[in-house]
Amino acid sequence: MNVAEVRTLQRRGRAVRTGLWKQPVQGRVKVHDLGLEGDVNADKRYHGGNQKAVYAYAGEDIAWWESELGRELGPGFFGENLTLSGVDVSEALIGERWEVGTAMVEVTEPRTPCWKLAAKVGDPR
Repeated sequence: MNVAEVRTLQRRGRAVRTGLWKQPVQGRVKVHDLGLEGDVNADKRYHGGNQKAVYAYAGEDIAWWESELGRELGPGFFGENLTLSGVDVSEALIGERWEVGTAMVEVTEPRTPCWKLAAKVGDPR
């Protein structure tokens, strides 16, 4: 599991809050209706809430991006709360339910990357 505190980015002369810089945590993490304990979603218009409480990303996709970008990224880099292994998240179906420890999570929608992720990888767009 990966969680983050709010961080401020500068973009086009404006300070913008983000919870994208997730870091792995040890031990159990409580899953609540609106997200993980210890995790902050800074822009609640697009992130968090009961339909987007946990974001999952495949570890294999992180490895692909590490090879593509030529640098280590690690779990949580893409803002995911849950870094999965052996699960093809690109083939996940809306309504699928996954058991994660003692929690049951349901796939509700795909994640569309935003400009904050582009900024994190160094893309000026």
